[in-house]
Amino acid sequence: MKSTFWFLKYTQRCVFSRIWPRVSSSSFFLHSCCIIYIFFFCLRVWRAFFLFFFFFYFHLNIFVCLFGICM
Repeated sequence: MKSTFWFLKYTQRCVFSRIWPRVSSSSFFLHSCCIIYIFFFCLRVWRAFFLFFFFFYFHLNIFVCLFGICM
């Protein structure tokens, strides 16, 4: 959570200090919408991958424990 906040703060600083003076407000708005959409899409994919990995690892541990008890 802290790293995500830092990333957003850094990108906001970069956008407003370097990119904002060069582009018009309408194109900036469209680009920011695209960037936010891509960011949230990647976040959703990463969260799905993390949940899949977590549940797979959790069930694998349960299976190994049960297999060890049965042996």
